[in-house]
Amino acid sequence: MTYKKIPGWLSNNDGNILKTLAKIVPDNGTILEIGSYVGRSTCCISEEINESIDFYCVDIWNPSNLVDINDLNLLKQFNCDLSDIFPNEENFIKNTKKYNNIIRIKENIINIKINKKFDLIFLDALYTESYIKKIIKSYF
Repeated sequence: MTYKKIPGWLSNNDGNILKTLAKIVPDNGTILEIGSYVGRSTCCISEEINESIDFYCVDIWNPSNLVDINDLNLLKQFNCDLSDIFPNEENFIKNTKKYNNIIRIKENIINIKINKKFDLIFLDALYTESYIKKIIKSYF
């Protein structure tokens, strides 16, 4: 499945930029994606890299940590299928199953430390400025 068939916010233009960046990651390199959602950008990157590259994908895959309970109740009133709106790990696994070099980590990135040198870091999540600063301090 091409990444373009997976739901998400990655535009075609941004996908092309991401593919260009992925192509310059050396063999046996390491990639970190923070905020993998259901795998659209993960598959975009994976389409361009070989299996010698370790690809760490970190997400909490937990909508209750992302949205105010009042927002959830409002969505339920409109008969929205919450699994279509929120990231869930099962969809990520289904969408990325053909890529054997993905290392899935279900955790908040600031709660862990991956002791690797990364050749590409893609921050693809809804975070505040202060949260991004914490990530940068942890990894740079």
